[in-house]
Amino acid sequence: MFAGGSLQALNRLYYDVEPLFAGDRRLLIRYALFHTERQASGRRFSRQRDIDWLDWDTVTADPPDLLVSSGATNTLYEAGCDIALVPHGAGHNRFTPYFEGVAGLARGQLQSDDGRLPAFLALPGPASAERLRIDCPEALPFAEITGDLCFERLRLSTRMRREYRRALGLDPDRRLVLVASTWLGHSLFAHHPSLPERLLAALPMDDYAVAFVPHPNILAVHGGMESLFRRQLENGLIMVDPGEGWRAALLAADCIVGDHGSIGFYGAALGIPTAVAAFGFEEMPPESPLAAFGTLAPAFHAAGDLFGQIERLCDADPIRDECFSQALAEPDPGPSHRLRTGLYRTLSLDEPAGPDPRMFPPPTPVPHWRPTSAWRAEVEIDGGAAVCRRFPSDDGRRGPGHLVADVRCLDVGARDRADAIVRHHDALSDSEAQQEGLMLLDEHPLAQVASVRTGPDALAWACADGRRFRTVCDPELADAAVSVWFAAGRPDSGEWRVNGGTVSVRRIR
Repeated sequence: MFAGGSLQALNRLYYDVEPLFAGDRRLLIRYALFHTERQASGRRFSRQRDIDWLDWDTVTADPPDLLVSSGATNTLYEAGCDIALVPHGAGHNRFTPYFEGVAGLARGQLQSDDGRLPAFLALPGPASAERLRIDCPEALPFAEITGDLCFERLRLSTRMRREYRRALGLDPDRRLVLVASTWLGHSLFAHHPSLPERLLAALPMDDYAVAFVPHPNILAVHGGMESLFRRQLENGLIMVDPGEGWRAALLAADCIVGDHGSIGFYGAALGIPTAVAAFGFEEMPPESPLAAFGTLAPAFHAAGDLFGQIERLCDADPIRDECFSQALAEPDPGPSHRLRTGLYRTLSLDEPAGPDPRMFPPPTPVPHWRPTSAWRAEVEIDGGAAVCRRFPSDDGRRGPGHLVADVRCLDVGARDRADAIVRHHDALSDSEAQQEGLMLLDEHPLAQVASVRTGPDALAWACADGRRFRTVCDPELADAAVSVWFAAGRPDSGEWRVNGGTVSVRRIR
C-alpha cells in the first residue's frame, strides 16, 4: 500500500514508485491518505487522477503487508505493519519545525512511540546518511543509499527536451526562464510575489518565455496560484500541472530563478544556470548540500535590471560542486533498481524482471493558459532598418512604445486601450479583410489601425483616418510590421528591413 498526506508526497509514489511494480500480479497496490494538515492537496491530487484511496481508519483496521510512504511520520505505525520510506525532495536538507532534526530523518518522525523503526529507509545520497547518523542513528541498519528516483528520471528525460519545449510553444531560439518557489516565509514567493509577472513584462516575448512553478503547499498558505496569476496566464505566463508537468518544464528551461526549494537544486545539478532570489539558510544545517548550493548560486536581485540579469544568467557557466553528488547519489545500478530490490526484499518476495523507469510525458499548460495576445511594442528605426521588440502587457497599462492587441485577447482593458488591433492568425479574402478592418476600428475607438491577414505574406490595414494600406512581409513579421509603420509616423509608403526580413507598405486608398 502507498500512503501519503500531501500532493507532493503522492506525486512521488504515483509517478515514480508505482510504475516500478507494473505487471506483478502478486501485488495489490492501494492508496491511503493519512491525517495531515495538508491532506486537502492530497485529496485534490487523488480526485484529478481518479485514484481510489482508502480512509486511514480502514487501513488501521485491516493492515497491508507493507506501507510505502514518501512522507515520514510516526502516524504510519498506526497501521501495525512494516513501513518503507522514500524521499520526496532533493535530499534531506531542512529542519522540521515539529521535531529535533532534519525533515524526513528526525527521530520523532522515524520512530514510533514504542520504538519501532522503518523496515526500509531509502536515502538519496551520502549527506542523508551522515545526517541520519546525527538525528536517528537507530535507523541506520535499515537505511540504504539508493539515489533519487526523481533525479534519475530527470537525467533519463533530457533527451526529450526538444519535445517538452515544443509542447510549451517554444521556438528553438526562444529562451525559457523558469521561476520556481518553495513555500513559507523564506521563499521566493514570500519575498517577491510579483516577480513572475514582472519578468513576463520585462523580457522581449519573441526571445523569452516565462514559466512559474510554485510549490504545492503555497496553495494552503497563499491561495490558488492560477487565480492570483489569471491575467498573466491568459497573456503568456506558463504554468503547468503540478503533478508531473513541472519536471518536463524544468528540462525545457534555459535558466532558473529560484530559492532553497528542490527545483532550483535539481536544475543546478543538471547543469542549468540557476540563480536564487531568496534563500532560507535559517531552515537548514550549515553543512547541508542545500546550504552549500545557496552560497554558490548567484543572487538574483528582484529590484534590479531584470532583463540584464536574465541575459547574463542564461549565458552563465553551470555550477560545479560536490554538494550535488553528496545530496543525489548516482549509483550503478540506479535508484529505480535499488529501490525496487529493497521493497521486494522487505516483502520477502522474489524480485521479477521489472520495467525501466520512464521518461516524462510532454507538459500541458494549465487550463487558463493562453498565448500572449496583448503587448507593448518598442521600435528602433535607423534609416531603412528597424528593430521591433514586444513585451507582454496583461493589463493594458501605458508604457514605452505603443500597445497592440490581438483579436483573440480576452482582456477588455487591453483591447480598449490598444493603439493597434491585429488579426493575423488566419487569412480572410480581400473583401472580408476590408470589412473586418472597419468593424474592428468601430469596436475599438482608440485604435489607430486594424491589421488583417489576407495571405501568408500579405496584410490589409484600415486606419482610423480613412486610409487603406497593403503590406507585404514574411508571415512571422506580421505583428512587427504594423508596429514599425506605426513608430515611423504612419507614412503613406515605406520599406524596412525588420528583424532579418523585409516589410513593404503601400497606400491603396
